[in-house]
Amino acid sequence: MNRSSDWLLQAHQMPSVLEKYSDNGANLWKLNTKAAISVIKNSVQRPMHERPDVAKVILFGSLADGTAVPVDDPDILIVLFGSGRRKWLDRIDEFSPYLDDIGISADIFPYTIEEAERIPLARKAFEHCIVLVERACDLKLWRSAWKRKSAGQ
Repeated sequence: MNRSSDWLLQAHQMPSVLEKYSDNGANLWKLNTKAAISVIKNSVQRPMHERPDVAKVILFGSLADGTAVPVDDPDILIVLFGSGRRKWLDRIDEFSPYLDDIGISADIFPYTIEEAERIPLARKAFEHCIVLVERACDLKLWRSAWKRKSAGQ
């Protein structure tokens, strides 16, 4: 199965995201960007409520900049106060289930604040993004509390 047909099959779980239209007798699909962003935004509320280590979740890439087509997958950056010494790949596995209900596979980038400040992909993501959800708090206080928690204090 190619990437295009795989995406279309997955997207049938959330039909409001794809809009079918005809052009010269051909049935075509276009992405309803507003609906896709809404579905993703609703989905990322859960980790924000369940995980105190989540500081912010942003959408970046083609969906955020308005150039997405039906075969594009959403790029999601999850900014964490700390990692609890978990490896980056392990963090992806931890957060993937939170996005299962969007109906399509997403590229998830769970970086700590420190990683996001130094990794070029994360820094570029912040240049043009949509903030889906963020914790309203004093960032310095949270970082300090997370460091103490991680150190076992």
